[in-house]
Amino acid sequence: MTQGTLTNDDFSELVLPTLEALATEPDIIVVVTMGGRPVESLRGPLPDNVRVAQYLPFEWVLSKIRRVSSTNGGYGSVNQGLEFRPFRS
Repeated sequence: MTQGTLTNDDFSELVLPTLEALATEPDIIVVVTMGGRPVESLRGPLPDNVRVAQYLPFEWVLSKIRRVSSTNGGYGSVNQGLEFRPFRS
């Protein structure tokens, strides 16, 4: 889950609603990248299934995703996501 590197001033726009929606899903690990912002910028208690990093290279994290990624629709996350997860029929 990423909110991007430019529009990450207010994590209540995408990150926090995603964490809230997935908080009770025991089989899902939510990995949040902070777009270079400090991890402490994500305030409040985090669900047990959440892992947060200030920055993760797309190539590394996208290669680990098995099912779904959530993004703000930025150029890098969308294009690299498509590279790592080709469409399947």
